[in-house]
Parts: sequence; structure tokens; C-alpha cells
Amino acid sequence: MDFTFSDDQNSLREAAREAIARHKSEPVAGAVEHNVKLWQALAELGALGLPFAEAVGGMGAGPIEAMVVASELGRVGERTAYSEMLTAATLLGSDDLVAAAIEGTTLVVPALFEPGRAWSPTPQGVRATGDALTGVREPVPYAADARAVVTTALDGAQVGIFVLEEPSFTGARLDLAGQSARRVVGDATQVQRAVNLGTLVLAGEAMGAMESALTMTVEYLKSRKQFGVPLMKFQTLTQRAADMYTSLELARSAVYFAAMSLAENPDDAVSISRMKVTAGKAGRHIGQEAIQLHGGIGMTAEYAVGHRTARLTEFEHTYGDTRYHVGQLAARLREYGALDLVS
Repeated sequence: MDFTFSDDQNSLREAAREAIARHKSEPVAGAVEHNVKLWQALAELGALGLPFAEAVGGMGAGPIEAMVVASELGRVGERTAYSEMLTAATLLGSDDLVAAAIEGTTLVVPALFEPGRAWSPTPQGVRATGDALTGVREPVPYAADARAVVTTALDGAQVGIFVLEEPSFTGARLDLAGQSARRVVGDATQVQRAVNLGTLVLAGEAMGAMESALTMTVEYLKSRKQFGVPLMKFQTLTQRAADMYTSLELARSAVYFAAMSLAENPDDAVSISRMKVTAGKAGRHIGQEAIQLHGGIGMTAEYAVGHRTARLTEFEHTYGDTRYHVGQLAARLREYGALDLVS
């Protein structure tokens, strides 16, 4: 399968790289602030509308292009609401709010996580009676800067999608009781489609972070000396760096394949689970090795490799961790005849 980017995709990558470099913020430990200048630059580039139809103000591109932009964000360690916004806009479908989100004038984020519960695309403790919602969503990403929130709720046995245009938060906690909400057109299929896209874009960012962590590690091994010789001269350390490269390429193949699959079928949750397992394990391996091979400096809060590793850890546990996605794949083994071998 050909994973080569087209000329347009390469041009998009270069344009995104330049825009991010101009407006990049300094990495800090703790809460992540919304970079308004970078967000507007991404909007002007058209990055916020890449996977959406021109009819709603989008660029009419697709998930591959969104993944390309995300990888550039991850490469420099820039934290944005890019994945979250694309997830929320997909949940909204053809709602008028999508245009404002694409223009960058209204930050719309999803509220899909429930405190004390394992990840599930189907709401568990959030209920709807008409447009009245009850339940809690936490954590809500970028709650301090969000001007609208899209969430889901069970209305009887059906999943409904709702938007809150003036949400009230307590930190990153959203108590839905008593808040004004309106229902938008959509169902459980649309929820899974939105999660698929959001997970892919996060994986693209993770892939960029892996590339950066590996590059920093190799440069460190080349420049740092022990006993008068560069660390790269020690065969064991070189082999560990080579193993990191292998993990990166496995993750890259999985991410590219999932992006191409979603471009053909946005409902393909199986490819997303395969990607999530592969990229999650690869990110954990690369992050841990990067810190260890850097020695003491890798443990400092100021050093970039630690920030990349933290982001990779966050990726592995967002929209279902490795164990969750292994379970999703295991449930489909009979489709491939695997269980027939032992039955």
C-alpha cells in the first residue's frame, strides 16, 4: 500500500509547520492554556475545516489531511484543542455552529468522559428527558476557553447529541443538571464517527511526538560523552535507539493505514482500535526509552522529552486505553475464523 503523501498534502504539511513555528508557545508543566494566536493561524490556513464539507464552511479534504496537521503539532510539542474541536464539529453534523468552529471564532469542545467510569462511546450516567439533561461530564478539555460544548445522553434506549452554547463549568467539571441544552441531529453512529476522527487526529499528534522524542534522543547520544567517547559508540545504547525507531515506524504505518481507512469509511472503528493498540504501545516504549537514555536530564520538568512522554501517556489513555481496544478487537475474533481453530 502506498503511504506517499500527495503534492497538496506535502504543501499542507509545510504550511502547517511554518504557521506553528510562528505562533508556538513555550511548554509548561500543569494546565494547558489555549493558544489563541496559533488557533487563529490554523483557522486561516483552513486546518480547522479540513475534514468537513464545503457546504458547512469546510475545506472538503479528509482525515488524512487533518492527521498531517496534527503530526506537526505533536512534533513541536504544541498543545491545542485540534482533536477536540474536530470531534465536536463532527458530532454537530450540519449544525450552524460548525461554521463558527471552523472559522475559529467559537471554540467548541466535546464532553464525553464521565468521572469514575471507564471509557465508553455510549453514555452511562448521562440522561435526557426532552432537552433537559442530568449527569456529569468530567474532565472536559479546554473548559476554561470553550464557548460551546457538545455532549451525548441516553434518551430511553437511544443516544442523543446535545449542544450547550453557554456552558457553566466548575474547573473541568460539567454538571449538566439545570443547564440549557438543545438537541442536534445525530445518533450513536455519528458519535462513533466523531470518536474515530478524534482518535486518529490524536494519534497523528502522538506520532509527531514520537518522532521528536526519537530525534532528541539520537542527538543526545551523539553529543553526550562518557569516558571521552559519544554515547552512540556504545552498542547497547545504539540498539535501544534502533528499537525506538522500529516502534516509530510501526506506529506510523498503523496511523497512515487508519487515516486511509477512515477516508474510505468514516465508521471503521476496527482500524482505529488496531491503530490505538499499536501506537499506544509504541508511544509508551519510545517515551520510556527516551527518558532513560537521557539519564537525569530526562526527568526534569523543563526538558522537552518529558513533555513528549507525558503527551504520549495521555494519548494512550484517551478514548479508551490499550486494554479497552484489545478487548474491542478480541470481540471480533470469530469474524476472522480465529476461534474456529480452537473450537
